[in-house]
Amino acid sequence: PNNAITIELKEGREKSRNIEDYNYIVDIGRCLWCGFCEEVCPRNALMMTADYELSVYNKNELKINLSGD
Repeated sequence: PNNAITIELKEGREKSRNIEDYNYIVDIGRCLWCGFCEEVCPRNALMMTADYELSVYNKNELKINLSGD
């Protein structure tokens, strides 16, 4: 509900339905820990855990690229 997940087309790729053509970026700094993303994820790629130690000095380090790029 707060734009914590961004989906971007990878550079040089054309818009398609192939999940590998996109970058999936989760900004933990914007996350509300509501679990909505986990509920609606059609591929069960997201899972809420008890891990909570996410302290960093730079907010940009809270962005996780799930595409592996």
